Amino acid sequence: MVRAHEDETEGAAWHPYWYARILGVYHAVVQHHNDPMRFHQMNFSWVQWYRRDTSSPSGWSAKRLPRIGPLSSDYDGVYGFLDPQEVIRGVHLIPAFAHSSVYPPLSGADGHNPEGVCRDLYYLNM
Repeated sequence: MVRAHEDETEGAAWHPYWYARILGVYHAVVQHHNDPMRFHQMNFSWVQWYRRDTSSPSGWSAKRLPRIGPLSSDYDGVYGFLDPQEVIRGVHLIPAFAHSSVYPPLSGADGHNPEGVCRDLYYLNM
């Protein structure tokens, strides 16, 4: 869970957070081309971004948990890198069995999914 980089004025679908699944946490020792004698450790996370399901109302007033699911594999930004300091906290996801279908994991993500399956939607526990 990270803070959304959107403005509250962008419409009714505004939500204060973005969600992603962390596939790995890495570090690299890098140097800037202007200062070849200084090395810096750079930490980053490899993530799979999730989308919010806005097809039904959710939240305290609707008495329903929000639903999220992975972006489709044909979307250009489904995987990305993230600064670990941007992560606010982890969240508890509950599989939405009634609203999901089970399918094999995407290639490249097989080793990061202990269930060996992917789901379309998850409930975001509040």
